[in-house]
Amino acid sequence: MALIPSIEAQIRALFPDAPLRMPVSRELWQDRIFSAYIRNSAKAIDAQRYHAIVVAKVDLTPELQGKGYFRELCTFVEAFAAAHPFIQVIVHECVLNPDLAQMHLRHGYVEIPQCEGFPASDFVKWAKPTPITLAEQSDALKRGI
Repeated sequence: MALIPSIEAQIRALFPDAPLRMPVSRELWQDRIFSAYIRNSAKAIDAQRYHAIVVAKVDLTPELQGKGYFRELCTFVEAFAAAHPFIQVIVHECVLNPDLAQMHLRHGYVEIPQCEGFPASDFVKWAKPTPITLAEQSDALKRGI
């Protein structure tokens, strides 16, 4: 479809093939019509920390909503994370829109509800069939695996 080639290139640059020591967050733009705030960071799941690609915010001009931009972003992020050597999990953070929440569930994401009474939820999906924690990644790197 190629609706967001600039954002795809920026995501590739945000996630080099070597792990980062500190989290990096950036607002990425496709012209002035679509933006996504993405983080290269760690995420705690079941008391373990995993290397994550976090989609924290997405904005699209109203006239382009429903034209496939968000789905293309999700499809790209999922394929990129699966192929990347260090990304273990994909997170869509603080989802408020009930339609997007249902879409995430239909596409294999699991909801991690926020605190009691907070209206937003995080949605996570494993990028790898057998994810390894940050500690396991670090050990493997030290051993040269």
